[in-house]
Amino acid sequence: MHAELQLQETCRDITISHSSRSHKKYVFMYDRHGVELRRLKAHIEPTRLESLPYHWLLASVENNVFLKYQDTSIVIGHIVAEHRTKFGACHTLAQNKHNAVLHLGHSNGVVTLRTPNIPHPAVQILAHLGPVVGLSVDPSSGGRYMAMSGQDSVVRDCAGMDGKRWQC
Repeated sequence: MHAELQLQETCRDITISHSSRSHKKYVFMYDRHGVELRRLKAHIEPTRLESLPYHWLLASVENNVFLKYQDTSIVIGHIVAEHRTKFGACHTLAQNKHNAVLHLGHSNGVVTLRTPNIPHPAVQILAHLGPVVGLSVDPSSGGRYMAMSGQDSVVRDCAGMDGKRWQC
């Protein structure tokens, strides 16, 4: 452990790769000693963060149902992509480490798979009758298996046949 921070405010999510923390209003980036480097004002009230380290991107899902990708290279870049999710609030976010596709679980039971270059979901699955509360992608299978849980007390697993077809 390199540093311990007493933030004195709500911390909603954290990602280690870029040392980013989602506070109540903005996303902050810190160095390994806990010194604040940047405040990313473009991310307003983020609920989940995910780092895409090989692409130098930071993804966040906000309360107002926007998915934003920001360039985090040496010179802090701009927002690369900003997509409206259109499926209600998103409180679950997972990344497939093999292809950097983001899996989002929404409050209406839909799971969507998203990439920064497509404004609509690459895959859309109606998985639960209520909100999706947990989502995970199996890294040992090459990202072909996904497990999700819903507030309806059901756990489902899906197998990806290819990039577009999923069987649950």
